[in-house]
Amino acid sequence: MEKVDITMLPSIYIKMARWCISINDLELGIVICNKGIDRFPKDSNIYLIKGEILVHRFNHDKDPEHIRLAMEIFENVLSINPHNYLAKYLSAQIYITMDQHKKAKERLRSILATAPDDVKALNLLKKLEIYGGKDSRERSREKIKISGDDERKDISNVSIEEPAATKHEVLISKMSIFYKMDGILAVFLVDIYGTILKKKYNKSSIDEDIFATMVSNIFRSSKNGVQRADLGDFKMGMIMCTIGNLYIVDLKNSIIALLVDRNTNQTYIEDQINKYLKAIIR
Repeated sequence: MEKVDITMLPSIYIKMARWCISINDLELGIVICNKGIDRFPKDSNIYLIKGEILVHRFNHDKDPEHIRLAMEIFENVLSINPHNYLAKYLSAQIYITMDQHKKAKERLRSILATAPDDVKALNLLKKLEIYGGKDSRERSREKIKISGDDERKDISNVSIEEPAATKHEVLISKMSIFYKMDGILAVFLVDIYGTILKKKYNKSSIDEDIFATMVSNIFRSSKNGVQRADLGDFKMGMIMCTIGNLYIVDLKNSIIALLVDRNTNQTYIEDQINKYLKAIIR
């Protein structure tokens, strides 16, 4: 059997970079990202984590060079994957810090074009519209706040999500349950913003970045819609696509997505999903 050098996987660089954020060693995180980019210059997710680290550095020391570099990184991410949610949202916040409100609105509206119920984009756009309608004296006196998950933050701070607390190693290790499943075309583990944590193809030739972003958008729109209608919470859903049936399952800080042949028995698929869910909580 051929040996695989795991140091060559983009996910390893991303995992190490997130660990650097957790221990606040941002310089080492940049070094790791640069090494990953050298090996995988087309991987948008490594660029994205580098941009997040630069945002952390800006929030810490307010050096405008860090925010300028972060913007370059996010624009590069969007040139590779024009649908990346986090690159759009963070670059919109950067435009706000640069007083380029028109560009910030355009970026937020591009999020809403594919995810019209996105709460964060809607709230930030609404606050930006109110803020932009005030005269300069009112704006200088008033600090705009944006809604976060657990706290309110100044709009002049570019805020990013903390690394997911979920142990991705466990989620990944149990994905083998799906690999030999009848009718499976693709299996993806992604975070809620569409960053690919693990992928496995079988017979599908889908664009992985577009697929991951699509899964993220569908998940967040479904979750927001269900909650706004006071119908409970979104846990799992199925969409019938031309290339197969897409199953999306909520794993709290991440999502498992299965693309399955349309002729595969639905009860069989749901049994395999339940088997996976039981395996990851043992």
